[in-house]
Amino acid sequence: MKYIHDGDSIILDAGSTVLQMVPLLSRFSNITVMTNSLHIVNALSELDNEQTILMPGGTFRKKSASFHGQLAENAFEQFSFDKLFMGTDGIDLNVGVTTFNEVYTVSNAMCNAAREVILMADSSKFGRKSPNVVCSLETVDKLITDAGIDPAFRQALEAKGIEVIITGESNE
Repeated sequence: MKYIHDGDSIILDAGSTVLQMVPLLSRFSNITVMTNSLHIVNALSELDNEQTILMPGGTFRKKSASFHGQLAENAFEQFSFDKLFMGTDGIDLNVGVTTFNEVYTVSNAMCNAAREVILMADSSKFGRKSPNVVCSLETVDKLITDAGIDPAFRQALEAKGIEVIITGESNE
């Protein structure tokens, strides 16, 4: 994972896609990770590396084992991070990054707290529009996805200034 370096401060948004990257963090030292996900905190605690873990607090949402609400949003507003890694339910070229989750505003606060936004989504999410907009595509710096991305969709994303990274390619 060439997008993280020793000493980085990162945000990991709650979700199954982002959770899958946690084992890769074991190779980095002196990292600071803030997340609203109990699943991610539990996975991070199993790693044998030097790390600082921060949680925002807030209202616990049992369905996703994550914290949301004004308290969580306020916590992210108090920090500045190098990178945010987040998943999504849908990516629409006109609307942006969308979700079915009605408590999406904490993800929006995460976007505002990070200097670089890295979206992680499999190709089934492209062209899907969910009711809640997390952020515009102009907010996204990089997209990590699979080789199933439609070439025209990839070209449209790159035209918006998003670096598209295909897993398994040599640039990964």
